[in-house]
Amino acid sequence: MKKLTLGVLGVWICLANFVVSAHAVDNSQRWYVHRVEGKLNTDGFPGKSDWSRAGVIPKFWRTDKPDVPATTQTKVYLLYDNQYLYIKANMEDQDIIGYVKKQNGPVFDDDVFEVFLRPSLKSLHYFEIDINPLGTVYAGFYPRYGYWRNSTFDAHVKVKIKINGTLNNWHDVDKGWTLEEAIPFSSLSMKMKGITIPPQKWDIWYGAFCRYDYSYYLENGVELSSSAHLRRFARFGFHSLDDYNPLIFD
Repeated sequence: MKKLTLGVLGVWICLANFVVSAHAVDNSQRWYVHRVEGKLNTDGFPGKSDWSRAGVIPKFWRTDKPDVPATTQTKVYLLYDNQYLYIKANMEDQDIIGYVKKQNGPVFDDDVFEVFLRPSLKSLHYFEIDINPLGTVYAGFYPRYGYWRNSTFDAHVKVKIKINGTLNNWHDVDKGWTLEEAIPFSSLSMKMKGITIPPQKWDIWYGAFCRYDYSYYLENGVELSSSAHLRRFARFGFHSLDDYNPLIFD
């Protein structure tokens, strides 16, 4: 009887650990995604008035020291409408690097801005969308952490980039680059069933925004940073789902 009791207790502990892994998130920071109110520009992106009232993520953090601000900073703006999630990132960068031109190629070998989205805590499914300064997109869908098989897909992301400097030239000091991207909700719902598309008011997704910054001017030649405090980075990298922050659609 004692062995049976201990066995049952062990099962409950395992289940409890699974629930924590599946549902624990970092609520210390919450980011708001505001709805677009004005007309879109002719390029299909929000105008200045909407970006000025967008939800803002003001600071990025180092991955090796999650409570220390990144050396090269990033500010992210968030908007949405019925069709798209709009993301704008203003990135400091003294040495802008981008070579990969093949879609779904290894853009993380360049400077890259990465978006990780987990639409529901009821599922371990999540998305990764990476873009380098050339506008090359890597899009991945993962049924769970560690299952990478046939992960890439065509996310049909719209991209607009402005480079304030000289690409692939470390001899001069660049100022940075700005990325605007529009992620179609429809492309996400095709890969992940059961999510409400478009998100309704007060729906909550979870996510992190991340960077690789390769630079001649950085002490170690590269800095990895994130909008989230990735305390599990040593084990899971940017795929630290339990460290992602709530994204609240309002």
